[in-house]
Parts: sequence; C-alpha cells; structure tokens
Amino acid sequence: IVWDIGCGTGLWGMVAAQEWQKLSQNPPNQHHDSSSLSVCAMDMSPFMVQLAHVMVQLNTLESMVQVQEVHSTERQSSSTSQPTVTLCISELLDHGLLGEGWL
Repeated sequence: IVWDIGCGTGLWGMVAAQEWQKLSQNPPNQHHDSSSLSVCAMDMSPFMVQLAHVMVQLNTLESMVQVQEVHSTERQSSSTSQPTVTLCISELLDHGLLGEGWL
C-alpha cells in the first residue's frame, strides 16, 4: 500500500503505480504483481481531489489509484485491520507536514 498524502494532482501516486506496473512486466523476482499494489491518494481540497480523479482516469490507473478527500489523520481503512503502508509520499515544498499534523 502506498499513501500519497496531500496528493494534489495525484502525480506521485500515479508514478508509484506506473513503476509497479513496469516491475510486474519484468520482475526481478516473483513478488511483483500489479494487482497487489494499492495507492491511496489523499487531499483535503475538494478541487484537487476532483482534478486528481480526472488525472488518474486519463492515465487509466483507476484500478490501482484511489483518490480520497480526507485529512490523512482521519482516513478510515476499508478493511477491518489496519493495512501496512509500504511507502508514504508527501510533497515537501509547502507547509504540508505542519498542516497534516506531522510536526
């Protein structure tokens, strides 16, 4: 599972999904399966969430990237147990770490 916190247009979540697809086509080992990757792209801005949805659709990544309008600390897991997040992406060129309550 990859979390793209403060995803904006969803660029970094889509990059993660596309790179995973490449690894799945030419796996260095048998542990890469494109169906096993899930990217959760989160943003608090309704406008940016709407834009990210469009970008994900234009790149045909809907099966791998889910966009949610939510603050990262309020995100609810879709499963009964908390998922293990393998990679967390956050844009560092803004006050995002402060706004997300990380610092």
